[in-house]
Amino acid sequence: MRAQTIIGRWGGWLNEVEVGDKGALFVILFGAPLAYGDDPRRAAACALELLAQGLIARAGISVGTLFAGAVGSGERGVYTAQGEEMNLAAYLMEEATPGTILVSGRIRTELAGRYRFGSPAAVHTKGLALVTPAPLLGPLMPEATGARLVPDAALIGRESERARLLQEIDRVLAGRPRTVVVTGEIGIGKSTLLQFLLGRWMERGLTAFVGVCQHAPPPLAVWRSLLFELIGVDTEGARAQALADELDLIGQGTAFAPAARLLGLADFATDSFAAAQLPGPANQRALWHDDAAFVVGETSAEVHYVRNDAGRAPLGDSAEAIYDAALTALAELIREHARRAPLLLVLEDLQHADHYSLQLLTRLVASASTYTRVPLLCACSWRASGEELSPALRAIVQRAPTHLALGLLDDRDSESLARVSLGVAALHPALRERIARYTEGHPFFIKEYVRALREQHLLRIEDGVAVLVQQTTLRPVADNARSLAQAQIDQLDEAARTTLKVATVIGRSFSADLLYFVHPARPSRAELHAQLDELLRYRLIELEFAGPEPLYRFRQPVVHDAAYTSLLFRQRRRLHASIAHWYERAHNAAIEGREAPLAVYDVLIEHARRAEDLVQLARYSELASAHAARQQATLSALAYVDAATPLVDEIRQRFRLLLLRVTLNERLGNLFALADDLSELDRLAEQIEQPVYSTAAGFYRLVYRVALDMPQTALNGLTALGRSLRLALRDSDRAAMRQALLFRAAALNAQGMAYSATGNHDQGRRCISYALEQARSFDSAESAAGPLPLLFDPPSLAAHCLTNLSDLCLVRGARAEALRFQQEALTLALSNFDLPGEARARVGLARLLVLEGDLAGAQALSGAALNIHQQIGDRRGQALTLCQLARIANKRGDHAEAQRNAMHALALSNAIQSRVNEGDALRTLAAIARSQGNEDEAQAVEDEAGRL
Repeated sequence: MRAQTIIGRWGGWLNEVEVGDKGALFVILFGAPLAYGDDPRRAAACALELLAQGLIARAGISVGTLFAGAVGSGERGVYTAQGEEMNLAAYLMEEATPGTILVSGRIRTELAGRYRFGSPAAVHTKGLALVTPAPLLGPLMPEATGARLVPDAALIGRESERARLLQEIDRVLAGRPRTVVVTGEIGIGKSTLLQFLLGRWMERGLTAFVGVCQHAPPPLAVWRSLLFELIGVDTEGARAQALADELDLIGQGTAFAPAARLLGLADFATDSFAAAQLPGPANQRALWHDDAAFVVGETSAEVHYVRNDAGRAPLGDSAEAIYDAALTALAELIREHARRAPLLLVLEDLQHADHYSLQLLTRLVASASTYTRVPLLCACSWRASGEELSPALRAIVQRAPTHLALGLLDDRDSESLARVSLGVAALHPALRERIARYTEGHPFFIKEYVRALREQHLLRIEDGVAVLVQQTTLRPVADNARSLAQAQIDQLDEAARTTLKVATVIGRSFSADLLYFVHPARPSRAELHAQLDELLRYRLIELEFAGPEPLYRFRQPVVHDAAYTSLLFRQRRRLHASIAHWYERAHNAAIEGREAPLAVYDVLIEHARRAEDLVQLARYSELASAHAARQQATLSALAYVDAATPLVDEIRQRFRLLLLRVTLNERLGNLFALADDLSELDRLAEQIEQPVYSTAAGFYRLVYRVALDMPQTALNGLTALGRSLRLALRDSDRAAMRQALLFRAAALNAQGMAYSATGNHDQGRRCISYALEQARSFDSAESAAGPLPLLFDPPSLAAHCLTNLSDLCLVRGARAEALRFQQEALTLALSNFDLPGEARARVGLARLLVLEGDLAGAQALSGAALNIHQQIGDRRGQALTLCQLARIANKRGDHAEAQRNAMHALALSNAIQSRVNEGDALRTLAAIARSQGNEDEAQAVEDEAGRL
């Protein structure tokens, strides 16, 4: 019983008592079934006290992730904890020598600076990796009265709350009894703030008592140690055991004799309390306060109640009044102790206190304003939750002069706490933003999150600055933080808990409408909103948007993660599939019309991935890629394609994905990435009967050769492309035939560029002019409705043809005609949101302005084109434009800027392995050298360009 009392006071749970050949073994849990923010410290302090009291001979302590819960059936079940850490704690206990406590390395880290440790000693444990425990020698400060002190560094922020607590100490020492109430959600820092108060109180050499309320406690549980101490009863003696047994009977019909017997053992007399020997048996004594008196016998159950000295009356109808008077007398007993020496009472977790303990506290709080010269400070805390306060708790809040409701830390204090926890001078901005986003100012979660980042090597320290390791997607949730969050979730009833878990599958934010649609229990709308109201009361979620269909969000990511991981895998998969179905149905019109935002596709992809539906995952990724490409988000489009391609085996779908990747890489200038995909396109096209697939593969083979400055090779390959085009144009599928016609026009444009590159400008002009005529005759909607995803449409093809015709006009010296073509191309590109076409037209116009001597206008146009190329990720376009900017700077005489731009263009050209762009950059560098009089250098660079 004594061990249970100590374990309960520290917030632990005596889960098992095993008796074997090695003696009795206690299995004590902290963090389950009830979690606190400082369970490792509570476990260490509890073990130390058990050791000091001689109730244990040695101990082992570890912390980590375990299975904790009820196992068995309804008829025969047991609460248990299982896992590697349980085995580790047992091995540590076996290795400990009598009178010592061994702890794991994680415990040692948790308690660093608070306890003294011996030298670490390696212990090899069966079935486990090498561990490094250390003997726990003792606390830095005495713990006999339950005082649990922490350094001030552990308390970040809370300046106003600390100042108010210091004011309360001064008031109490001036002789005024005071009561402080600290409330807040789990892990918010209530215990830490009370420890600050406790430390400041004990620094003055004053007496303090700390009690922690527990689930389903015996009557007056939190007060027993204090009351026994005040009346001078040895907690290990027979009297204490007898009194504890009698107190356990409160509420079972003999609720009043134990309190009177306890008071009868008090061996002092005061002005307000008097004790006297009565006639009769020698073991009888009388104790009275005001108009209430008790006559008790130490060994007899006989208890009489005397009122107004009117005579002695046995217990009977006035039992309730007798117990009420007994509680009042107990309160006076505590006040009398405070009169003799200032007293601080710290009572934590009052939400678990029994009715009788709360009644006693209520009397102390209620009478505080009527007493003077009683230096008594009551500091209480309880965990704010959705449960309605009991009448006794409400009375304490209403009568307490100081109520500190703790909230989340602001950004400054959150950063300070993270810095202190990591022992660094500063945080990198990316790490600071990540901590703020994931922990949202919750003190316990901040400490656990940065600890997990550090332990998983996701941080590095550079000159006192903590830096997040790049390209990490891990969002660790430390064991303590997860168990703390799980304790919050476990407070809910089953229906609300199920609703919370379903909501986690939707995401950090969720709508009531979607939750209603996917909820497996199929609650009514009214039932669902009642459950959401309960989650709001428990502060697990918050209202993000109030409207006809409200939107909610999880207040803490760790709560979201803890609830999500508590679902079985098959439950998650089913729910994710249902959510994807709901989103597709809700946005079907936009998806079919190719107008759905990328965020919709991202949601569909994520839920399909978590549902492990590879078919839908590939489908959504393909749709997202095509949509992103049309929105000029080229890099995003390529990422979607790369994610989907390995998942697809169906020939036509794989062809479409590869075609998208080829088109995107050609747009980005990644020419070296095209060869393998083009070969596979040719192979797949042979297996597909529809000739438009062969046409598409042949067309991009032509574009690839032209881009690599292989014009004659491109022209030589036109025979095969022409054959597949003729077959495609005879196709019975009208949509496929329209796409083949568009491919033919685009191929004519590429063919014209190839002819021009070989010096046949007239033939090139004829091909491009005919391509322009064909492009202007197409209907964009019809060409987009075919079997293949095309990233060029008739207007963008027409704009491309116009810029090519403008370049050919310059070859003939027809500047006016060239200007007209470029201006028409720019207008067409702007009206069609064709960013590549707009950039090409601006570069062409800039080239014309250079010829006219307008260098400022040319630079402005080229700068705008460079910004567009950077926006869409077109590195070939960037290289070409940088060369043009270099030539403009060279004409202005700014040779340094010209050199920088040309070298930048050369570096980009090397990165994308484009010989065309590399040669252009080298020729530009040669021109710059020549303009500075460096003829030999210019000739050497030109020779290098010629070799390319």
